[in-house]
Amino acid sequence: MYEKEIERFAEDHIDELLDDLKALIRTDSSRTDALPGMPYGEGPAKALAQGEELFHKYGFKCARYDGRAIAADISDLPAGLDILAHLDVVPGGTGWTVTEPFEPVVRDGKIYGRGSSDDKGPALAALYAMRAVKELGIPLKSNVRLILGGDEECGSSDIEYYFEREPHAPMTVSPDADYPVIHAERGLTDVTFSAEAETGEILSFTSGEKFNMIPASACFTVKGADAGEIDAASEKLGIPVKVETAPVPGGVKVTVTGEGGHSSTPDLARNALTASLALISALPLSGETANLLKGLSRMFPFGDHHGGAAGIDMSDPESGRITASLNMLNMKDGRLTGVVDCRVPVCATEDNCAGVLRSGFEGIGFTVDDCLITPVHNVPSDSHFVKTLIGCYEKITGCSGEPLAIGGGTYCHDIPNGVAFGCAVPGVDNRMHGPDEFMLVSVLKDSVRIYADAIVELCGAAE
Repeated sequence: MYEKEIERFAEDHIDELLDDLKALIRTDSSRTDALPGMPYGEGPAKALAQGEELFHKYGFKCARYDGRAIAADISDLPAGLDILAHLDVVPGGTGWTVTEPFEPVVRDGKIYGRGSSDDKGPALAALYAMRAVKELGIPLKSNVRLILGGDEECGSSDIEYYFEREPHAPMTVSPDADYPVIHAERGLTDVTFSAEAETGEILSFTSGEKFNMIPASACFTVKGADAGEIDAASEKLGIPVKVETAPVPGGVKVTVTGEGGHSSTPDLARNALTASLALISALPLSGETANLLKGLSRMFPFGDHHGGAAGIDMSDPESGRITASLNMLNMKDGRLTGVVDCRVPVCATEDNCAGVLRSGFEGIGFTVDDCLITPVHNVPSDSHFVKTLIGCYEKITGCSGEPLAIGGGTYCHDIPNGVAFGCAVPGVDNRMHGPDEFMLVSVLKDSVRIYADAIVELCGAAE
C-alpha cells in the first residue's frame, strides 16, 4: 500500500544519504588501543558519535551503551524487529586505485571508500528506511530498533555487551552481508599458533592486519639468497603476485603484493602471505625458522582455499564447504605468531577439524594457543520470517531469490531468529575488506525501499 510513497522517499533522499555516508567514511573507525570512554579507540568512538548525531537529526532518541553501541527506536511499541549494523571498519590497507580509503568519491554510479559496503552504507540504508516509515506516518503494531555497534570487525564484543543489557527482539536482521537473505552461516574456527624463531637466514617476516582479512601484502628479509635467485624463483613459481626486492644491511628485503579480501571468500583474493611462504620454500634457505615457514607452506599452500593440504577439507549439503585461510604471520622478539581463519560446516567437529589442525601444527614445530569451533547458525529457510524477507527483496528488485548459506561470521551469528539481509547483490563484488571497496548507489536506494517494505510487512499494523 505504501510502496509508491516509499519509492519516492528513497529517490528524493538519496543525495542526502550519500552526504551522510561520505561524512562517516571520512572517519577511520578501525579499532585501536582503548582510551577512557573509548573501549575500541578513538575512531570507532567518533563514528558512534556521528551515528548519534544522525539519530537526533532525524528525530530518533538515542540509547548509549558505554561507547560500545548506540540504538534508536522508531516507536514506544513492544519489540518487533531489531536491525543490527556496525560503524567500525577494517584498516584501510593498500592497493587502492580510485581514491584513498577514507576519502570517499562517487564515480560511475558507485561510492568508494572503506565502509561504503561494510557496513556504513547499509547502516544508513536501514536508518533511512526507518525515516521513511516514520516521516510517511505508516502505522506499526510493534517497534523497530536500529542498533549500531563499534566492534564487529574485531570479535563483536559490542553486541555481546549490548545483549547482556537488552533482550533480543522476536526477529533480527543485519544489513551486513548478501541479498536475498542468509539463513545459515558456517561456524568459525580461528587457530592461533606460535613457535620460537631465532634469526638465521630469515631475518624478519610480517604479514596480515586482522584475523578475518586476507593480507594483500607481506614483507620478509633473508640472507643466503640474492635478488637474482629470488626473482628467478618467483618467475618459476608463476604465482600471480608482485615481488619486489631491495638490498638492506645483512640481506635482501622482499615485498610481495597480492590482493586482499574477506576471509569468507578466499578464492576472490590473492593471499600475499601464502605466496611469500611458497617463495621462501623455493629458495635455498635452511635453519630452524626457514623450516618452520616451509612447513606452514606445505600446510597452507597458495591457492588451497579449503584446507586440503591441512587435511580438513569437508562439506555438507546444509552449510556448504569449509574455507581455510592463513591471514596473519609475524616474527617479533624471537617468536613467530600467526592466525588461520576457517569457516566450517555442520559436519566439522573437534576430532575432524580442530584436532587435525592442532596435530598438523604440532607436527611442523608450532604450538597451538587457541583453536575453538563456534557452532553453525541456522534459521529455517521455510519460516514466515525468511519468506517475508525474500518477498520484499523480490518485490523491489524484480529478481527471484533463494535463501543462502555462507561462510559464517555475520553480526547475527549468535542471535536467535537472526538473519543477514543485504546489502550486497548477486553478481557484484563490493571488494569488502579489500582495496577500492564500493557500494552501488542504486543498491543503496533500493535497500532503503527493501528495508522499509520489510518493516511494514513484519511490523506494520493491519489495515
